[in-house]
Amino acid sequence: MKVYVVLIALAAAMSSCHTNSNEPLTDATDSLPGGFPPVIAIEKLKTTVFVPTLESRIPHDKNVIYTPTLLFAWDEVKEHLPGGVLPSDGSSADFLLLNKSASHQASLGKAEFKTTVYVSRDTIRATASFNKSLPFYTSMQRWDTLLRFNKQPVVSFGIYDYNYTLTQNVDIVYYKDDDHFCIKLIPADSTQEIILMKGIDTATNLDDIIKQLKKQERLGQEEANNSDLYWKRFFTTEDKLLIPALAFNIAAHYPQLEGQTFTTGLRFFEVITAAQRTALVFNEHGSMMESEAEIAVSAVDSSRPRPKTMLFDKPFLLMMKKKTAAQAYFVMLVNNTELMIPSKKE
Repeated sequence: MKVYVVLIALAAAMSSCHTNSNEPLTDATDSLPGGFPPVIAIEKLKTTVFVPTLESRIPHDKNVIYTPTLLFAWDEVKEHLPGGVLPSDGSSADFLLLNKSASHQASLGKAEFKTTVYVSRDTIRATASFNKSLPFYTSMQRWDTLLRFNKQPVVSFGIYDYNYTLTQNVDIVYYKDDDHFCIKLIPADSTQEIILMKGIDTATNLDDIIKQLKKQERLGQEEANNSDLYWKRFFTTEDKLLIPALAFNIAAHYPQLEGQTFTTGLRFFEVITAAQRTALVFNEHGSMMESEAEIAVSAVDSSRPRPKTMLFDKPFLLMMKKKTAAQAYFVMLVNNTELMIPSKKE
């Protein structure tokens, strides 16, 4: 399977200090033709997932999408919980990562995203949003069937017929062979960059893949000083570049976050909403994207009745004894189905 990763990043790391009084952001849909496609619920997609943090575990056979908006919203919630957040013993891995991740803090400057927070007696609700529009100086070439991704024809763009002007949109960061390389696309906004890398080793999260990318960048810089390898860094008249065009607008809830409980001081809270929408158009004209997230927590009475789903679907203990006896007369540890009655309906 051929896999590549797309990163849209700032050219330099910037501080994430912010307030919730930022002015409304400009509309990213103004600069590229066509706008975003209609919103679709992620449940309707079979091979795409959102992850809340760069450190979250990723599947190896699906598209994986991350933006920092959920983390920015969670920061706002935490600012209104002066007692700190103490996760419950049974907290999900993603909730623990959401609470401690700091990787988003170097992604956007304070003027580049907007947050809002609403606080009532028992509920804190925060939102975060940002958009980016990165058109190219000169639109690149487009083809409808020239590129096959995993043997399926897809719309693509790039440079197939050499054009010197278009090569100014491309910086070859590293090249080992046709299955291992990294490039940067240069938009009109010189403070931004679009990075693509092909040739990804097995990784447990996106942060690991970004580390692979940084390694390729270092190797490329080392090779830049070798005159025998200069050809690897420059686009020649025989070189070709094809990139799949992307277009989506996806809304998702995080079931691994909603319903999570924690304490702060003497109060007991539950995450009642953790939702995010991310849209991207990436084609011969450039890239535009936007993301928004909402997260809400509500104080609850720890003694309040809560729905229970008590399924003995994992190893369990079975014991029988007289009420007045100190010891049991039957004890069994059930670890497998060997002694269970098999279902005849499957």
